[in-house]
Amino acid sequence: MSNADTAAAGNGLYDDLVRILGYDRVSNREWDRRFYATDIYGGGAIPNLVIRPAAAAELAEAIRTVTAAGLSVVGVSFTNIAIVAGALSLGIGFGLQNIVNNFVSGIILLLERPIRTGDWISTGSTEGFVKKISVRSTEVQTFNRADVIVPNSELISAPVTNWTLRNRHGRVIVPVGVAYGSDTELVGRLLEEAAAEVPEVVRDQPDLPVRVFFRSFGDSALDFELRCYILDIWYILDVTSRLHFAIDRKFREHGIEIAFPQRDIHIRSGSPPPGGTDDT
Repeated sequence: MSNADTAAAGNGLYDDLVRILGYDRVSNREWDRRFYATDIYGGGAIPNLVIRPAAAAELAEAIRTVTAAGLSVVGVSFTNIAIVAGALSLGIGFGLQNIVNNFVSGIILLLERPIRTGDWISTGSTEGFVKKISVRSTEVQTFNRADVIVPNSELISAPVTNWTLRNRHGRVIVPVGVAYGSDTELVGRLLEEAAAEVPEVVRDQPDLPVRVFFRSFGDSALDFELRCYILDIWYILDVTSRLHFAIDRKFREHGIEIAFPQRDIHIRSGSPPPGGTDDT
């Protein structure tokens, strides 16, 4: 399109806008009275101009008409604009899908409170205590003091173990193997006494008893298992270590040997190897 054609098209659009608004048929004063809700010629300070609703509608329609005509003049197709807008909307929709999913999951976590700040949780390969819950993600600090950012959608869709949701009670299982020939009744009694010496072990709640099980006759040992509950799951490693010390001391005092794997090797002599001759 030449410069002359562009100028002619621009003049035509201007004439269309003037004709649509009717500005060429009224005086400036009359146009202002039609367009504004207050008389700006009343004298004194200029009042706040309020556009009449009807005039605003006419102006909006005129702008739409002139814009459409202008785009057509420069060769812009509404079909192409619609295609580009649709592609952009689709891309933005897929991009925002995870964000919206995490946002909704965060609201669910804040309302239902299946996990709270300070809880000990395990999800996937991440284990630690909850440091902060936000709308998009949850910050978990591992026992190695590393901060892991977990998307809230994973905490909703994947299995999550909360060790401290209702209370801080937890169970400790200590497997013990003693040598064959040991007094099994004595072993059971000594395991119970060892649990009683650790103050963190729960002893006054019937629903959380201390139990000793004779599990099996193993290859090299008689397998026992001490199961007890502790007051605070946060100290499970400390309590387990104290139980090990107490069990070892009890067994030493009563001559109970803790078994270890043993293998007997029998060496045969005097027989020639397969396919060989005996030179002895």
